[in-house]
Amino acid sequence: VYAYTFGVLLNALPPWASYWSWILIVELMFMINILIVFQYPISLVRKSIIAAMWMAFSPYYIELHIGQQSMVTVTLLHLVILMELKSRIGLRDTSYVLSVLWKINTVLFVPLWVKLKRTKTIFILVFLSIVLSAPYFLLVDGSFPEFVSYFKHKFIAVGPNSLGFWALAANILQDFQLPQNVIKSFLSSWSLLILTITSLATLLPRRIDFKTALAAWISVYFLTYQYVWEHHYVMILPVISIL
Repeated sequence: VYAYTFGVLLNALPPWASYWSWILIVELMFMINILIVFQYPISLVRKSIIAAMWMAFSPYYIELHIGQQSMVTVTLLHLVILMELKSRIGLRDTSYVLSVLWKINTVLFVPLWVKLKRTKTIFILVFLSIVLSAPYFLLVDGSFPEFVSYFKHKFIAVGPNSLGFWALAANILQDFQLPQNVIKSFLSSWSLLILTITSLATLLPRRIDFKTALAAWISVYFLTYQYVWEHHYVMILPVISIL
């Protein structure tokens, strides 16, 4: 969706004008999140402390520096939480669907909507994903194989800017001179284990706390995704705020 909308519009501008236009949009998203914080059913003092935490969170400044799109995802996830608090289920589900369409990372959280028996929401998500993606894949040669290859762990991202569990584990295991294929097998098994445990913890209990479950699935992202950069950590802000 970003490529079809803001990507097209921003490409029509000169590079620096495009960058600063996008920064203004990201800052607007940030202010929306602060306003959401002040909708929480807690004291004004606690709201102010949480808002200050948002403003001091350093990954957000990386987000601004490189002009990333994660703050839109964060805002939509924050709206998911707010709509859950207000028992506005339709708007909660709409915010979630938009988050996946904006940036596919949050598709990882689908088991939570399976648990909630939101079949219609899942169907709409799948339908819109196909409708919006199919034209590009059909018109651009090699685009679909390239898209699929993104999920095949082409390399293990390590270094000062790679801050997920995969990078941490790979750095440690490389110190033992283990072959790359062994490290990849270990990390793939680790991801499968975490996904299985979290899925069972979500699907098996008769009742679950939505906020806790969403926090768990956001944590799963950082534990299982191979390309976690510092700016991705802005995704943690909504659940830290509300828990």
